[in-house]
Amino acid sequence: MASTVRTIRRGLKAALGAVDGLAVYEDWPNNIQAPCAIPELVGTEHDQTLGSNSTHDLAIYRFEAVLAVSLAGGLSNAQEQMDEYLSGTGGKSVRAALAADRTLGGACHSLFFGPWNRPGDEEISGQGYYVQRLPVEVWST
Repeated sequence: MASTVRTIRRGLKAALGAVDGLAVYEDWPNNIQAPCAIPELVGTEHDQTLGSNSTHDLAIYRFEAVLAVSLAGGLSNAQEQMDEYLSGTGGKSVRAALAADRTLGGACHSLFFGPWNRPGDEEISGQGYYVQRLPVEVWST
């Protein structure tokens, strides 16, 4: 199943849209409404194989699901909000939403999660947010 960056991005947006209370943007907007998620392409690898006998070329797309919550209520409040999105289960779990359909509605072969580092403060469109970047590796043949 050949995929484009756009079809994968749309699949990520659709999956993240299942997270309760999370605005999801397909592309970076001029201004965001937090809490939100934006799938950001950070790298690709083409011409990989699925094994020594494989006749299919594999493309690996590396995305980050960029989660941003407001700092307006203070850092403690931002951490509490982020914890809900980083949980492994529940209606606000980003991981659970993405794992529910690892093919992103047929946009890819599968997806895998990378290790998550600690969240931190980031400036987006001149405004400060508490941000977590969640690595997602998408495989497409």
